[in-house]
Amino acid sequence: MNKIKGIAIVICSLVAILLFGFSPDSSKDLSMEMEKNKNFQMEKMPTKPEVVKEKFNVASKNLDSSKLKLNLHIKKTKDGKGLIVDGNGVLKIDNDTYPFIIEENGEGVSSSIGQAEVNGQTYYKGILQGHIKNKKSNDIISIVSYFTGDMKQQVSNVIVGTMGNDVYMSFGDNSFLTKQLNEEIEKKFQEANQ
Repeated sequence: MNKIKGIAIVICSLVAILLFGFSPDSSKDLSMEMEKNKNFQMEKMPTKPEVVKEKFNVASKNLDSSKLKLNLHIKKTKDGKGLIVDGNGVLKIDNDTYPFIIEENGEGVSSSIGQAEVNGQTYYKGILQGHIKNKKSNDIISIVSYFTGDMKQQVSNVIVGTMGNDVYMSFGDNSFLTKQLNEEIEKKFQEANQ
């Protein structure tokens, strides 16, 4: 009888995990690779060719074949309304690879992702920040990311450097992120922060 009870508890636990995904105390590892998306860009000044040459020793057109790989360790925030993220990744430009570290400061402030519910679907958006070594020096990397709730679709805008002296690239398939959806996500984040 105890054996049957034990099996039932294990099955119920597995079903609960599958149905509800993250619990507030759980974490998840996620790896993803994205190709450069030449059609999608946030509103931003274009990258200066001389900055691309300085940081990566390539012409701006060489950025078109870039790839981004992220290895993330994700856990829910204490209030369950977002994610705290750390991990690492690699930015591949031309034939060179540039590893980077994504850090979180314990409070999830420097690398945190907020959560929004739009039309019954969950979306995550936030900025991952860390450090990358380019051809010249150590640099800052900021990755503005959008994820669907199941983490199967994502788009990331990568900024290497500081404003005015930065290289900007977009990665991933943003077909899920329509202008209307993006406006709804932004509206939900503004409401949550009021």
